Order: sequence, then C-alpha cells, then structure tokens
Amino acid sequence: MNFLFEYCPVLFALIVLLTVGGFFVYGFIKQPSEVQLQKVKSWLLLAVTQAEAELGGGTG
Repeated sequence: MNFLFEYCPVLFALIVLLTVGGFFVYGFIKQPSEVQLQKVKSWLLLAVTQAEAELGGGTG
C-alpha cells in the first residue's frame, strides 16, 4: 500500500498523459482520409526540412 501512496503523483500524471494522447489519436482517426494524409505529408516535409538544415544536404 505504501507503494501506491508514494507513486500516486506519477501514476496520476501517466493516466492524464495517456488520456490526452488518446483524445488526440481519436480526433486524428475521426478525420477524413484526405485530411489525415495532408497532415502526415506536412509533418514529413517539416521533418525533412529540419533534418537537412541540421545535417546538411547529400547525406543519403
């Protein structure tokens, strides 16, 4: 029982993070496929742009 009281804030924070993450995933899945693809493509473009800025061109 001591274990539960000692780690209560950690467990609470974990539950909150999983709940918020679940809402984001649910909201993303509920969107139409075209909107999902557009968001994924824009994120990929951002990731590639940042990687090229950090590592430079011609890395692969």
